[in-house]
Amino acid sequence: MGLRIEHGAKDVTIAGVTSRKMWGDGFYVEDAKNTKFCAVTADNNRRQGLSIVEADGVLVTDSIFSNTHGTRPSAGIDLEPDQPEQKIVNIRIQHSKFLNNAGPGIEIAGKRGAIAKVELSRNMFKGNRPILVENAPEVPASAICGNRQVTSEKASSEGLNAFADPIDIVVHQNDCEDGSDMRFEVNRQTRKKK
Repeated sequence: MGLRIEHGAKDVTIAGVTSRKMWGDGFYVEDAKNTKFCAVTADNNRRQGLSIVEADGVLVTDSIFSNTHGTRPSAGIDLEPDQPEQKIVNIRIQHSKFLNNAGPGIEIAGKRGAIAKVELSRNMFKGNRPILVENAPEVPASAICGNRQVTSEKASSEGLNAFADPIDIVVHQNDCEDGSDMRFEVNRQTRKKK
């Protein structure tokens, strides 16, 4: 890991730090309260840009998570408890960029533990799936708002567009208000093996 915050750490602020080319995660949070990541960069890390395994109160703002690849899930940020007793609550990710990650920009996976009170707003996604929410019923779609996804589109090679460069198309998500936008939510039933 590039930087690991754990063992009951409280009131930690990481600002202006770059974590690059780590074999595991660029940043890792487990058993921490009130952690802030301000203007950090996680680039070209193997597993995640930032893993949040157990936390109460994490703010990520004005940061960049890019080029994560090597082993799954390869997300820019992954919120995923490892054990049933671990909880992730009071998370806010805002004004950040998620670029060219092999996995989702942000993955919220509540298969093993509870995840609640998560807000994702005003983020930009390009070159990766934007957001994936799995098995996290306490993360409402209304808390995921105002985000943008940028995709490139090639102009047709006909007529006046014969020499046109690719253009970026921006898809803006709903404004931050109550709603039932379920585009980012996936709930999978897990069956026990006999």
